Amino acid sequence: MNARLLASFAVLPLSLAALSCSSEAAPAVSGGAQFTLRNAAIDVNPAKLGSCPDIGAQFTVAQRGEDGKLKLVADGADDARVSCSVSGNRFSVSVSRAAAAFIASGTVVGTQSTDAEVTFVTDTNVYKTREKKCTIDIDENANGRFRGRVTCPIVEHNKLPNACASTGEAGADDKTKTYFSFANCTG
Repeated sequence: MNARLLASFAVLPLSLAALSCSSEAAPAVSGGAQFTLRNAAIDVNPAKLGSCPDIGAQFTVAQRGEDGKLKLVADGADDARVSCSVSGNRFSVSVSRAAAAFIASGTVVGTQSTDAEVTFVTDTNVYKTREKKCTIDIDENANGRFRGRVTCPIVEHNKLPNACASTGEAGADDKTKTYFSFANCTG
């Protein structure tokens, strides 16, 4: 047998091994959010829109671990739809599952966004920012992770003359705080 042919057979197992090694698929984007709506303060609600129909109800758009903490849900798992993009200083995140959804987009300057467009969806209502934007205090923005606390002085009902608000302020009770966390974001 020709030495060259014999050498090519010797290399064949290495070539096949190299072909069988493929890069693993990128992990699925995952996320979660919690929001609690309350009445909007009169000073930010000059039209004196009606009271918040979902006042005090807590909405969790994720799962809860045994310890009660927010557990991120992967896109496609348990009927969840999750997306997260952070590119330069722009961000866009959304998570929806069962009867609730959280959607936000805006511009980050330092560790804060003061122009955030936010939508809260409950099982029966939809609330959106209109003229007044929300503030998001960014707690983490690195290595595909994006996490923050959301304060909206007013979000308006999509059809009814009602308005709500949310708080993510430091020191607010974790049970009533509005916050989100995403992992494996693109951008």
